[in-house]
Amino acid sequence: MPKPPRKHTGELPPPPQHTPAVGPATTGRSSASRATARRAKVLDAGLKLISERGVAGASLRVLAESLGMSQPSLYHYFESKEDLVSQIVSYCAQKMLDSVPLQAMPVNVLELPDFVVEGVMKLWRGERHPRFTRFLFVVAIENPVQRRRIERVFREQLYGSMPALGAHYSEDPREQLEIAQIIRMIVGALGLALLEERALFGLAKPSAATEAYAAWLSSTAREQLALKLARPARGRS
Repeated sequence: MPKPPRKHTGELPPPPQHTPAVGPATTGRSSASRATARRAKVLDAGLKLISERGVAGASLRVLAESLGMSQPSLYHYFESKEDLVSQIVSYCAQKMLDSVPLQAMPVNVLELPDFVVEGVMKLWRGERHPRFTRFLFVVAIENPVQRRRIERVFREQLYGSMPALGAHYSEDPREQLEIAQIIRMIVGALGLALLEERALFGLAKPSAATEAYAAWLSSTAREQLALKLARPARGRS
């Protein structure tokens, strides 16, 4: 017996449900993302353990237990404790660089001090960077080989990246140097104040005094930039 015609209610029928296709590329990207997240988790756990116990006192068995995995599984991520230390140095140094991303830099160079100050403050507001600072002191004292590696990473990746910030705003080598030096002044001065409070004194967050110092430092750096970069223009007029 034929079905009676469907009564028209004025409502549109629901759209057909489509299940998104999952192809090899999508699966590969998600697998790579999970692997990156797992590696970061291992390195963060290693950072915490070594910053608290030192390299000699950091047991890989304890590290494995803190991650809920077997000790042999750790060797999927690093070959030895020495390799673990090296990877933590590179990983955390990259996080430092990521705190001041080139692609997000302000158009006006006079806004650069505020941008750098906020990047440094953001870095120290979390827990990773204070731990990394304690980790660096522990590793440098215990291991002369790693101390040289730390120095190389800082010189090449961190200090070496500062001239690129100057080149972002000027083609004049002298102006590039002025900008890079002012950035280094901010990072060094503010970093020391935050190192004291977060890494040595164990404060949960930067104090109001350090927040005020950060604002003063940004203002002073901005004035210095305006002064230094205005000199060539006055000389040519």
